[in-house]
Amino acid sequence: MADEDDDLLIEGSTSLAIWIITIGEYEIRHNILEERVHNELCYHIPRFLDGLYDDDLTEEEHKQMQADVDYILSKIELYEVYPVDDDEE
Repeated sequence: MADEDDDLLIEGSTSLAIWIITIGEYEIRHNILEERVHNELCYHIPRFLDGLYDDDLTEEEHKQMQADVDYILSKIELYEVYPVDDDEE
């Protein structure tokens, strides 16, 4: 991913979730999962499963993300994460 694409990856955004889940699926499939990617998966997958990204996804994107999430969950366990931003109101 090029540096000029960084603005697409806004914290908590759908584009970041798509990117992390896609990268996570690839890393798991190739047995190269990095801890930082695992941490991000533990944050984004529950949010995807709760439907937080549904309004921003096309039907095709949703199907692909669901397939990736299903594969990821068949291979690794998620642990609970507590993002600082979600706890502050």
